[in-house]
Amino acid sequence: MTIVKIKQRGITADAVTTSEIAPNTITAADIAPATITTTQIGPGAVAQSNISPAVTLSVPAVTSDPPSPDEGDVWLRTDEKKFKAYLLGTAAWSSAPTPSYGAASWSSNGTSSNSVTSLCGYGSHPRTGGDNGARGNDHLEFNGTSWSNQSNFPYYNSGVSNAGTQSAGIAGGGHGNPAGPNAPIHPSYSATTISQEYDGSSWGSSASLNYAASSMKQQHGHGTQTDNMLCGGWNGPSQQTVTQNYDGSAWSAGDAMPTGSHYVASAGPTNNLLIFSGAYGTASAIYNGSSWSAGPSMSVNRQNECSRMGTVNGPGNTGVLAFGGEYPSNSNVSELYNGTSWASDVALSASPAYGSGDAGHAGSGNTGGGTSTGIAHGGGSPPYPASLSAEYTGQALAVLSQPAFS
Repeated sequence: MTIVKIKQRGITADAVTTSEIAPNTITAADIAPATITTTQIGPGAVAQSNISPAVTLSVPAVTSDPPSPDEGDVWLRTDEKKFKAYLLGTAAWSSAPTPSYGAASWSSNGTSSNSVTSLCGYGSHPRTGGDNGARGNDHLEFNGTSWSNQSNFPYYNSGVSNAGTQSAGIAGGGHGNPAGPNAPIHPSYSATTISQEYDGSSWGSSASLNYAASSMKQQHGHGTQTDNMLCGGWNGPSQQTVTQNYDGSAWSAGDAMPTGSHYVASAGPTNNLLIFSGAYGTASAIYNGSSWSAGPSMSVNRQNECSRMGTVNGPGNTGVLAFGGEYPSNSNVSELYNGTSWASDVALSASPAYGSGDAGHAGSGNTGGGTSTGIAHGGGSPPYPASLSAEYTGQALAVLSQPAFS
């Protein structure tokens, strides 16, 4: 006879043992949530193979650090005889090596502090003379240890856009050189359509910009030589909403910004581009590759030329750092964008190099930790210019190691 149901009160405690239950006759669906506690599981009764998805029940023994650890990961380096853990630290500014001469408003870009490119600083240029002591054709690189002079930009300029890498760069626009032949093309203000590519050793002409523009020194951090987007820039008597894109061979018109502005700072890939500063004030905007939307608000007004560091790598700290934009009140105030919102970050004035009244600086690199850091350089307290430089290390702080054991 088949027993269909036995009432719970008809079974005395411990009357049914595990040996009387056929294998696989009880499924997970038959067990009410939380009816089995850890005290009811005998030691060693659950093996690693019984856990899905797979969970490592011991510290992994490895001979190299994981390439992309998450916060809290722990591992044993058997070759070094060390336990290591990946923990988040505190963001900080520190003094960095300085260029051999000063300038303000560099057009600066780079994926990290060891791969920085800076063009056409504004101010004193003992190496090149500059345009009436103002615009320069200087081209500097920073390798994480020292600054070096590279092939001069083809004409004296300032406010030029600068994207790409030290071996594959793209620069365009700027105030131009009134002496010609690179003459400004707009009657109310100097601006040019000239565009140049860099191959790691020399500059060469590329297609002209889709429209003349200047005041673009902090545009498109981490744009590439074959995928670059410029937003606004000064090209007329009023602030424009125009944008333009470079695909490696030609510049073309892009989707109009929601607010017209020059002095725009931008960073990120062209399918997730963040812009702020200038006429945006405390606002920001995001471009997803086909349309614009309002971005999160910032805590302070950045209506003038804001400095930025580009896209970041590092857990818990992915975003863009903004500093400067309103001299002198907000010149060193920093905010970090984490992909969703802005939050106050460590002020540039915490660095030994910069004081709270300094301005005219530029930012490049990124806001990660370890070797993935950023650089602020140039500017200085009036009168300009100065050869100040400071390094930013983000919250994603490398590995914490225990001393080696025998």
